[in-house]
Amino acid sequence: MIRILLAMIGAAGALLLPGAPCGYANILSTTASVRPENALIVEIQVTTGGDASQVSVTYQTDGVDPLVSPWVAVSSTGLTTIRIGRLRANRTYNYTVRAIDNGAPAGTADSTFTTGSLPAPLTMNSYALTGRTTVPLVILPDIQPGFNGYVALDLLSPDAPQIVWYYSNAPSTASGKDQVDAVASIVRDRRGNFLFADAGTGPPPLSADSFYRTITPEGTILAESPADCSVTPATSPAAPGWI
Repeated sequence: MIRILLAMIGAAGALLLPGAPCGYANILSTTASVRPENALIVEIQVTTGGDASQVSVTYQTDGVDPLVSPWVAVSSTGLTTIRIGRLRANRTYNYTVRAIDNGAPAGTADSTFTTGSLPAPLTMNSYALTGRTTVPLVILPDIQPGFNGYVALDLLSPDAPQIVWYYSNAPSTASGKDQVDAVASIVRDRRGNFLFADAGTGPPPLSADSFYRTITPEGTILAESPADCSVTPATSPAAPGWI
């Protein structure tokens, strides 16, 4: 166990720790920042030393069970980013970073971060949970003035249901002009990314068909289909579309 002799909290929320001898999975510093495009996604940056090979974050806010990130391989530069989610808006979280290596004592560092505010339209949403559920999260389309996208609700915590993730759809020209379209069905692939249908409709001129987008949980668009794509059954005489 590393004995921390000196800790200094920087003005930017950085936690700086002294070095440790070789043979330790050492954490030199850690900082946390809220992504500017999504108030419920935080990036933890960890500077490691010694023999650290993997890092992970445990984080918690009052009244909610702690969450743990997957282990992330330490970057060759020594600065590793751990992206975490399933957070509540305008809440302060305590977090602990752990660094490990096979056979080496674990290094730890503690600090805090505060999440940002939800988009204004979502602050007016109200949810009620009736009955019991074993499903921890549910993703719902949210289409209203000023917001076209999805929200994920935590269903199991004492304060459930609460918004813990959201995605606001990016503009497209599928309808014939640049605008933000409504969304439809959504599925998650085994890599953790989302495939969803963008309705491509709105005030005239309307799109003839939905098209599809693949996004990361942070909302980065990885791929999108042509605006005139369609799903063609194998028995259909029609020409195959994008899928």
